[in-house]
Amino acid sequence: MAPLAHETTTDSACRCWLIRGYDGDRNESLVPYWLEGGFCSVSWWEVPEVPTDASRAEAWEIVATAMPGGPQGRIAHVAGALYRFASVMDTGDVVVTAKQGQPVHVGIVEGPHYYDAEGEKRLARRHNVSWLTVKAPLTLDALPQGVCEQLMAGQATLSRLDKEAAEYFIAFCAPEGQSSSSFPTGGRAVLAADPASRYARLCAELAAREHDTHGVRVAHTVTAPVRRARARDAVLTRCEGACENPGCEGAPRDVKDSGRPILEVDHIHDIAKGGRDAPEQMIALCPNCHAVKTYGTTREALRDRLLGVAQAAHATWLSRAPGAAQH
Repeated sequence: MAPLAHETTTDSACRCWLIRGYDGDRNESLVPYWLEGGFCSVSWWEVPEVPTDASRAEAWEIVATAMPGGPQGRIAHVAGALYRFASVMDTGDVVVTAKQGQPVHVGIVEGPHYYDAEGEKRLARRHNVSWLTVKAPLTLDALPQGVCEQLMAGQATLSRLDKEAAEYFIAFCAPEGQSSSSFPTGGRAVLAADPASRYARLCAELAAREHDTHGVRVAHTVTAPVRRARARDAVLTRCEGACENPGCEGAPRDVKDSGRPILEVDHIHDIAKGGRDAPEQMIALCPNCHAVKTYGTTREALRDRLLGVAQAAHATWLSRAPGAAQH
């Protein structure tokens, strides 16, 4: 097996990523899709999903299988980018996109990698992102020379910016009145410092746009209800890494090797039967509790209890956010 070139590590230091969003086949920038949808993505539609917890070796095997006979250099480039995107990029990291003659956009990663199998294949691999520059993008000529030079150097799809550029963009993302040096783990602390505010903001955005997707179905092999990734992200923020079933008898706080919780976000009332795709109607469950809710003889009573739990947790989290309006 050939090694992956230019790998990053999963250390806890500040991470700031340069990501390039351009579809060469269509001669089209993907950045407008990112800004509109609140995400970033990497393509290679011919490569199947790379799991969030995939190792470097696993990413290599997936790419090599999807590109039989492909040049080793290309396989290494693709596998390295997909590994970094799926398994290294994390909540709170800073992302920057730049191209000569185009605005520079900066955002903060809002959740783990996910694969949107029902959407456009070229946009399927995603991280939700809070883009901070939608209304006021930066320009290359306004950046420090060293930062600008690094943004324009090379053509890697996804690469980690060096210390000078990372410090510049981390400072740009810092809340007003605070410096980036106050965040010991870099960009991740920007969001982690106030998860209640993040939960309230996600819920407000979801409520404002619910009419766009409620009851809408998309064509796939069969029609399927539209599900909003931000609703799932809000529930995972609220649950704080634990199964939300108060009667959970399993291991509600156990985690995967990566440190991520073993949780599944479920609609308490089936979305295919008219249930709402909203955090107060959704719950984070361990696999065992999820199975009981779906198949168990006590499922109806459990659903009623879980609805009360979700609504109470939703109200509590909204009340924690400083200055947040009550919903």
